[in-house]
Parts: sequence; structure tokens; C-alpha cells
Amino acid sequence: MSTSLFLIVVIGWGLTLIYAAVLSYRQYRTRLSVSDQRMHAFAENRPLVLAVRLLGGFALDVDDKGLIYGALAAEDDLLPLGPSALEGRLLDECFPRSQARVMARAVQKAAHTGHHEGGSYPLEYQGRRRWFSLIVTRYEDERSATAARFVVVAHDTTSARNKDLEMARFRTVMDHAGEGIFIAIAESGRFIDVNATACRMLGYGCQELLSMRMRDIEVGYPIQTTRQWQAHVSEVIEARAPILTTENRLKRRDGSVFSAEVSAVVEEFEGQEYLLMVVRDITDRSAAEAEILAAKDAAEQANRAKTAFMANMSHELRTPLNSVIGMSQVLLMQAIGELNTRQQENVEDILYCGRHLLTLINDVLDISRIEHDRLELAPAPVDIGALVENSLALVREEAEKKGIALSISVPDDLPLVTADPRRIMQVLSNLISNAVKFTPEQGRVGLRAYAENDHLGVQVWDTGIGISPENQKRLFRPFERLEDVSASRQFEGTGLGLALSKQLIELHGGNIGVVSNGEMEGAMFWFTLPLVSPPEGS
Repeated sequence: MSTSLFLIVVIGWGLTLIYAAVLSYRQYRTRLSVSDQRMHAFAENRPLVLAVRLLGGFALDVDDKGLIYGALAAEDDLLPLGPSALEGRLLDECFPRSQARVMARAVQKAAHTGHHEGGSYPLEYQGRRRWFSLIVTRYEDERSATAARFVVVAHDTTSARNKDLEMARFRTVMDHAGEGIFIAIAESGRFIDVNATACRMLGYGCQELLSMRMRDIEVGYPIQTTRQWQAHVSEVIEARAPILTTENRLKRRDGSVFSAEVSAVVEEFEGQEYLLMVVRDITDRSAAEAEILAAKDAAEQANRAKTAFMANMSHELRTPLNSVIGMSQVLLMQAIGELNTRQQENVEDILYCGRHLLTLINDVLDISRIEHDRLELAPAPVDIGALVENSLALVREEAEKKGIALSISVPDDLPLVTADPRRIMQVLSNLISNAVKFTPEQGRVGLRAYAENDHLGVQVWDTGIGISPENQKRLFRPFERLEDVSASRQFEGTGLGLALSKQLIELHGGNIGVVSNGEMEGAMFWFTLPLVSPPEGS
């Protein structure tokens, strides 16, 4: 909005200049319109005094040779010398050569026509540059029978010229703006000025738009009468909002319709209220927003379908898996017959795969429940040391097979923490099993628990393959496998364990993260739990 605000400020500034310049111009033309009548009275009514009094600037009484008979100035610094010092001297003796030539040429033209109005000329005095328009009128003087006499009035137009330059700059900025700019009379909504972008945006010529009102270009415009429009503008003014931004549908000259963002403000100038508007074509943005909404709806529908599928299939999937796992355990117990070595190995593989698949199904269901706020915690006082021992029991055998040394540091005086023991056990098992899995043979894995200030912390470290900085950002996303890690496909996993651990810890009001210096530098996963009870209903 900063661009629109800047344009609104520029428009307001420009509007002020427009009306100030118009007022000055009207006054100037009014003065010029009576110049002929005034000049006829110069000889009898002290012409120099009258000219300066009416037009300002300075006036000279000269003949056709350029001899100065008298001078008068509205300000002392408008003449190079004092008025009395100019009398009896020639123009080119007193004024800079270029200025003297301008006035001499104007006098020669007036000698043939009796009256001449010149253009705008620069005059410089005492380091100041001013612009003047010249009015030269011939008159008869009985005291000068040998030379024609002229009154040269130099009207100071510096202020008006500066306003014209400012207006030209403003017009350039306005016409090169990327947005359509409209200035309308607030009372009726009729346009009094528009920029080139507005004309291109709507397909109208400038004069066509200046004969129209806001309701002529807006689709479905609810305000059809001047009285309704006035009531609407009154509501806008009473709201006293610096800028009102709305999204409208505007109609082009060819009948096509497009979406537009209109930023408007009401400003008052000389008792008249004006509506200043900046209009942007947001057709592309509206289409993009519609696509985003459609994609969002599609994603939400797919997510609901996924949730419904998982809810309906969880029982159907887990029931046969439980049977497979149970029968495998019975076979391994050899309760219904002895197994040879090869058969026992095969049944062990079946049992391992069944448990792995059941864990995957349970993780997916847990993540789905968390995403839909359906996972309920069962908080209770938890001894973190006991949970650590239970978690280590699950990986101790694998660690021994790989020759991995386990280092455990859990103080006996750790305070109890209020948490769901089954879920914290789930997090600990994920972190410890990952540490053992990704640590090469003869490596080391450690766990440290501590209490600090208002939280209890757990750190699980290893001397394994490590994690690069760019991959650390991806670790806690569901189904993320870090394929660019060296030899990553050696290790089994679905990419759900860390994502689920993160969500479970955050449900308890804690934090989780990882520290690693890079690949083959080992890693340290940590999480914290508050030493206060989680909110009820978490």
C-alpha cells in the first residue's frame, strides 16, 4: 500500500496546484482583458503608476529610440537602477543587452500596430532570475513631437511559471504511474481529471472519461442517483479513514469486465470535496487467488479422504497383522512342533516384518490424529529414568551386535515430570534406536538427562554418520528420507519417527531439535519438557 499512499499524496498536492494555477491564470487574463482600455487612459492618468498598480512588476516610459523618460517598479530589486537614475538614459545602457533587445523589439512591433503583448522572458537582477510578460502600448505625448512614446509594462509571471513547471512535473508523474488515477467531484462522482493509465485501462479517450461518472464504469453499481451518491460519500467522510481500499468490478469501453483494487480518499479544497482514487487491475491476482483456493479445497478434500481411509482401514490392517505376529510367536515357541534352523530364521523374519509394518501403521495413524486434534494425552507423573531404562532394553541387543558402547547419565534426583508416559517412551525409543541404527560398528551412543530452571531435558548423542546443515531443516518432516546422505539407503526407515516425535513433544509444551557439525561428525538430538502440568484437554 505504500505506493498507493504515495500516489494519493502526490494527487492531492497536484490537485492543489491545479486549482491555484487556474485561479492565478483567470486573474491574469482578467487583467489583460482591460489592457486596451487602460492604455488609452495612460496619457491623462499617470500611465506608469496605473500600470504597475494593476499588474505589478515594473513599467517604463520610452520612445522609439529606447530613451527612458520615466520608470516605476512594484519592488525595488526589479530594476537595475533606481527609477530616477534611469530617466534620460537608453535601454541598452541600463539593462543587460539580451533584455534590452527584447524590450526594444517589442517597442518596434508596437510602433507599427499600436499595441503588442509579448511572451515570457527571463530577467536577472542581483543573482535572482524572474520571468516577465511584456505589454507595450503606444500613446501620443504633446511634449515629444519628434518621437513616438510607449509604455512598456513588464508583468512578473515567475510565480505562475513555477506553478506551471510544478504542474508539468506532476502531470508527468501522474501519466507515467502504473496505476489508473482518477480525480472526481465527491458530490456527484463526476471525473475532472484522469491519467493516461486510466484511459488505457478502460479503453476510453481522456475527454470521454471526463464526461462520465464513477457509476458509469463500475459493474453492479448500487448507487444510481446523485442523492444516493452524496449519502455514500458522507458515510465515507464520517468514517474518517485515511485510505479506503475495496475490490470492485469495472467495465471497459468494449463491455469486458475486470477485477480492480480501488484505493480512495476524500480531500477538501476551497470548500469543495474531491474523491482521489488509485485503481489497480488485479485480474491476474484474482485468478491466482482463485487457483490457490481451489488447490486448498482439493488438498483439504484429499486430506479428509486420507483420514477417512486410515480410520476405516486401521482395523482391517491391524487385525490380520496381529494374527501374523501372534502365529509367528507361537511357531517360534515351537509349541506345535519343532522347527529346523532355516525354518526358525524364516519365522523370525516374518515376525520382524510384521512388527515393523504394525509400527508404520500406528505411526501414520498417530500423525493423522495429531493433524486433526484427535490424539489425546494421558498425563501422569513420569520418572524419566525408568523410561530411559525401558527404551535401552529395546536396543541393547542390537547395540551389542554392532559393538556400540552405550553411555547413560541420568541423575537419581531428577524431578518427576507430568506427561503421557507411553508417548514419551515412544519419543525416547525413536531417538535411541535411530542413534544405534546410524552409528557404525564400534561406535558410541550416549544419553544424558538433566533438570534446568523450569524444564527437564534429554540429550541423545552418537558418533554416527552425522547430518549436513541443509538436511537438518528437513529432518522433522513426515516421510522425509535424506537420500543425499552417504549410503543412506543402507538404513531402513519410513521418515515418520522424527516427525511424530516432534509433534508429540510439542503437544506436551516442549521443544525438540538436533545439533550436528556435518556428515560423519555424529549428531545430538535433544528435547525438553516443562516441569509443570500441560493444559487440560491437550
